[in-house]
Amino acid sequence: MEFKLFKRNGINVCYSPVTMDFYLLDTKTLLVMKKIQRREKLSKEEKIKEKEIENTLIAPVRGSISSFDIEARTANYLQVLSRLTLIVTNDCNMRCKYCYESMNDVKYKFNFSSTMGMSLDTAKKALDDYFRVYKRIQTIMFFGGEPTLKANLIKDICAYINDKYTSGTIEQMPSFGIITNGTILNNHIIDIFLKYEFQVTVSLDGGKDDHDRYRILRNGMGSYTKVAENIKKLKERNIPVMIQSTITPESVKVDRDVYELSKQYLNKFGISNPHIVPAQFSDDVWSREVSELLQNEFTEGIQKNLDAIEAGNLDTVYPFSYMISILGALVSKDYKGIRCPAGFEAAISPEGKYYPCFMLVDETYDFSFGSVSTGIDSNHLKKMDSFIMRNFKSLNTECSTCWARGFCTGCLGASYKTGNSLDFNYQITCNLTKQMGEEIILYLSELSSVPERWNCFVENFKRLNATVPGKNETC
Repeated sequence: MEFKLFKRNGINVCYSPVTMDFYLLDTKTLLVMKKIQRREKLSKEEKIKEKEIENTLIAPVRGSISSFDIEARTANYLQVLSRLTLIVTNDCNMRCKYCYESMNDVKYKFNFSSTMGMSLDTAKKALDDYFRVYKRIQTIMFFGGEPTLKANLIKDICAYINDKYTSGTIEQMPSFGIITNGTILNNHIIDIFLKYEFQVTVSLDGGKDDHDRYRILRNGMGSYTKVAENIKKLKERNIPVMIQSTITPESVKVDRDVYELSKQYLNKFGISNPHIVPAQFSDDVWSREVSELLQNEFTEGIQKNLDAIEAGNLDTVYPFSYMISILGALVSKDYKGIRCPAGFEAAISPEGKYYPCFMLVDETYDFSFGSVSTGIDSNHLKKMDSFIMRNFKSLNTECSTCWARGFCTGCLGASYKTGNSLDFNYQITCNLTKQMGEEIILYLSELSSVPERWNCFVENFKRLNATVPGKNETC
């Protein structure tokens, strides 16, 4: 029997990692559960209570893969590819201080020894391979380096895909997205975005002082003014824009308020639900003290938002993606059986190698499944399936026993880059997710004790969800 106990303000709560349900506990039940945790001997009456608890908490295990063999899994995965990322260049016009891709004047993005750009021929061959194997590709994502440095290539690739659709070669047109630093958004690029209905994710790290401290151009100057100007330009042309923000240990120390940051983005740019994430440094860079400050800032933001949702004051709700993801999973009991989408999506490197995700494109350790020269063959599919197996939480020693596994979302790329292993779990985000999950569970448990409050909250959350933009096109 598996459960997690929480206590706050005299309220005792039990959470089931298996069913994702949570319960308020009376004193008698709590004492029995504590004895079960300590593996103490139970009285006859307590054993009866234990059986009642077991019947409540135990359900069919979610996230299991025991019913799938390799052929069935592969056949299922090849129906739809959620996202195909084209890394059109590893060059960039910026030198961000925290960049996880080792960008500096000597070493280029993705740990390649020199700059590299994708050719149109490489892009066409890769697209032909993936459209041949998958029945549908939901999204084509452009990434870099800085992808807008290859604007004409992006335009040609979009036209090539559009020709495939209009000729009937593919049944459904994929959506298009791009992740950009937002510094090179001229009219030519914006016209491409408009023609092919792009969703644009822009990197922006708070206000001018914070942003310019880390996100600097090659000449050492800050980029905030140009990025803010270009975001407004995109909004004026009615192009969907999302924001991704990175929090560093230094910014946490100067009180980076996640709630106020989300509020700032909504009020200044009209953009809600930013993707705010901690920078991917090794765990020793994030000291215990700073990690706790990070957790406090996120949980305080959650508290403010949950209070506003319950009160129905949706105008004062400033959500961020972490909160929406965890809250949505706990309200809907949406068990997340995999650590991240890697393997269920794919990425093409500039020279035409095929990878499970853009975060795992790396010349120093080759995670590739194949390339434009080999195509997608049986060897590719076997490598893909082997990789996907490592993505299931039920097969990861730490994840399989973690109480927060049902609602967490991780990143295998971050695991490798910070711990040199796909099986490593990045503790900064693990601990942050647990802290946010605990805050939400305790809050919802208090609500659930009063049916009227609970029903009101759920209805307000549904209204909020209808106004929050869709999935961020980020990792």
